[in-house]
Amino acid sequence: MSTLVIFAVGQEAAADTYLAWCNANNPDKTEGAQWYPPDTVDAHGQRVVGYLGPSGFIWNDEPFPEPEGGAEARGVGVLSPTVDWPNEI
Repeated sequence: MSTLVIFAVGQEAAADTYLAWCNANNPDKTEGAQWYPPDTVDAHGQRVVGYLGPSGFIWNDEPFPEPEGGAEARGVGVLSPTVDWPNEI
């Protein structure tokens, strides 16, 4: 599984900020390309966003390096190799 970034309940604004940064730095420049579905939550109601970095994304068969400013954009988000998804996913 790819690395994801988890934002605790109450940190929705931080998740939105990181998702906007990911969309701005997404190497897929196809019109309408979106980095990760917005409002994705785990079984605990925490926001989940895909990690735009080497253990989270492959581009042209190579690990994609985290663009400059990634750590700052993630802010309070926690990198995680696993997510406790709700049963309906």
